[in-house]
Amino acid sequence: MTIVGHLAAPLVLCLACSSTSRPSGGGTGGTPVEEPGPDAAAGRGGGAGRGGAAGADAAPDLPVTFDAGGNTDSAERPDQRPPTGAADLGRDLSAPEAGSSPGQALHDYVFSVECPNPGTSAECNVPDARRLKTSAPIVFGGDPAITYKVRLHFCGPVEGRKYSACKPGPFQNDSLLCVDGTPVPMSGGDQYVDTYPTYELKVSAPAHSYFVNSRDLRDTLMKIDYSADLEIRGGATLTFSTTSREQITFTSRKLNPPITCPGVPGLTQPFNGQFVHVTVLSVEPR
Repeated sequence: MTIVGHLAAPLVLCLACSSTSRPSGGGTGGTPVEEPGPDAAAGRGGGAGRGGAAGADAAPDLPVTFDAGGNTDSAERPDQRPPTGAADLGRDLSAPEAGSSPGQALHDYVFSVECPNPGTSAECNVPDARRLKTSAPIVFGGDPAITYKVRLHFCGPVEGRKYSACKPGPFQNDSLLCVDGTPVPMSGGDQYVDTYPTYELKVSAPAHSYFVNSRDLRDTLMKIDYSADLEIRGGATLTFSTTSREQITFTSRKLNPPITCPGVPGLTQPFNGQFVHVTVLSVEPR
């Protein structure tokens, strides 16, 4: 018997902040549009510091959008998905509802880290309790004997993070998705790499870690807006997490105009922080 589920509404992961200025990182920072080389250890356009000022030839503050092919665009592309209504973010995610699609518990989920105080600043100071955060487990539905191909869409304003040893994974996906990689740690040659946040979706079976912001992008913000295929076994548990060494983080107002995504349940935009909005597009047995 073939089971195919299609869900048209979104899920969100969010990182937020406060309004103190971040210290100079000793570099010139970089522009938000230029693509770094794969081994770039410094910020885009030059300097190796977190929070450095933009270089003299920096591009204007326009949203950096990464499409499904990993290409950049200085303007937000129109969203082709239907708008969604508000979701009940207080629902029990420990188990899917009876008769629902296997991905229902994952659908319209919001993982957020918000600024401790209201504000309209381009950056903020996030306390450890929010900066080092793991979600409650989410149980994927379906048959435990079946592994599903699950297509998700990710949208949101995030900082990039550098990962190593990313694997191809079971499906061909956007380069912004790092499968089973490792966040690059601080070293003598790069003392700031771990000050940028990770965004990880961990699946228990088949066991995979999916990092959704794989880009060596320094001292600026980007908009991710891409779809990806994951493999998830029925009954598997999923968790979202974020971590970084730096308390200071950019908000969606870092770029002008601010980065926004359509149909994000439970969030006021422009958001005082960062988030990833995830839409479950389809679920089908492999």
